[in-house]
Amino acid sequence: MLALAPLLAVFLAVPAPVQARADAALKLGQSPSAASVRSLVRTLADPQPVVRASAARALYAIGDPLARSAEPALRKALADKDPSVRIAAAYALSTLDVPLSDLTPVVGAVMNGSHNAARVAAADVWLALDGPVPDALAALAGVLQDPDVVVRRAAVSLLADMDPLPDEASAVLRSVLDDADAEIRATATAALTRGRHGGGDLPTLLTALHDTDGFVRDTAVDGLVALGRKSAAVVPALMRSLKDADPAVRRGAAEALAELEARPALAALRECWKTDKNAAVRRAAGDALEALGERLPN
Repeated sequence: MLALAPLLAVFLAVPAPVQARADAALKLGQSPSAASVRSLVRTLADPQPVVRASAARALYAIGDPLARSAEPALRKALADKDPSVRIAAAYALSTLDVPLSDLTPVVGAVMNGSHNAARVAAADVWLALDGPVPDALAALAGVLQDPDVVVRRAAVSLLADMDPLPDEASAVLRSVLDDADAEIRATATAALTRGRHGGGDLPTLLTALHDTDGFVRDTAVDGLVALGRKSAAVVPALMRSLKDADPAVRRGAAEALAELEARPALAALRECWKTDKNAAVRRAAGDALEALGERLPN
């Protein structure tokens, strides 16, 4: 990779497609050297914001001490007209022992702005800078109606990554359980298994078992395993999932019942083992029966 750095620097200095310049800047971030830093500092003045933001992200990747010489240029980028550049510059500066008081006003302004993709990125940086969590939650909640599914997914993913999951974040995640995008619903469902101070969100998971998407239902099955010994409602719900339309959900339910040592499910597992049309599901049901002490015929 280091051998490529001079070529990438030259590439950034000549006319080239915008995305190609942005990609070259990011790759320079994987080639830490004084020469790479000098090239990236020049790239912070590129006419295209996506290239400038990529240069700032590359300087973040290089970090202290090599990127220390880029501090003046990164500070200048805090006033860039494009919010994504300002956020990338703030993140890069956070690795250079810049006082947080110099960064949080910039990040907070973007987080409360009107550019939703930048607001998500700003919330990410805000949390990394140990900014107040409620401020980030408010910003993320504000973008969950964005028509761009990529923006919504990024916001939900950031919420789901909070560990421990605050009750306020759980409330925001519950608000997207009817999102049109199955990936968003599944991400929120999985995160909510850690809600309620680690005890999980049983009503949400039980509801998710009826989602129209099999991946979401399978995610709910996985989440219910952690709650199986805390609620009498879990085993009957998993037994019903043995008849789910999706074989992945049925297999997951059989495995979950075995893990929970759910002897009340023996009859349902026997029926599944004998009659399910999917070989993997029948095998999972058989394994569950054996785990529960049943002797199966050869």
